[in-house]
Amino acid sequence: MLVRRLRRFGGRAVDEASALTASSLIETVAALLRSEAKSSRVLIEIAPVDPDLMVFGQEIELVQAIVNLVRNAIQASDDCVRIAAEGQGDRVVVTVTNRCREQQAPQPGMGVGSLVARAILEAHEGTLVRETDAAGTVRATLALPLVGAAE
Repeated sequence: MLVRRLRRFGGRAVDEASALTASSLIETVAALLRSEAKSSRVLIEIAPVDPDLMVFGQEIELVQAIVNLVRNAIQASDDCVRIAAEGQGDRVVVTVTNRCREQQAPQPGMGVGSLVARAILEAHEGTLVRETDAAGTVRATLALPLVGAAE
């Protein structure tokens, strides 16, 4: 299934927005980042996702937005990155959670991953909020319109 989706990345169909399941977006992200997480000794944990949660958008862009957020979490995590999705009213809410390493050294890069993710989500009528609690747990929460929600 992943191979079929990756093959579409090169075709014309990917330029068009379509209905996408939240579970397929998360599965694709996990498959793309599993090796990177393993080499960083970080586990990617995916909470069960309702297969009926659907968003409307451009698959490559939405996957890229979530990849950016999960990659940031992997680089900062001490052991585990958790990805969860749920319906909240007329939105699909995806949460990427990790606990930061103590004495986290700066990571290479320009720090634009979250900015790119925010721009992609806003172009899809979504939002991105990032919060860190006192215990050092970071939560990136993205929300996108639910397909079929009353407008």
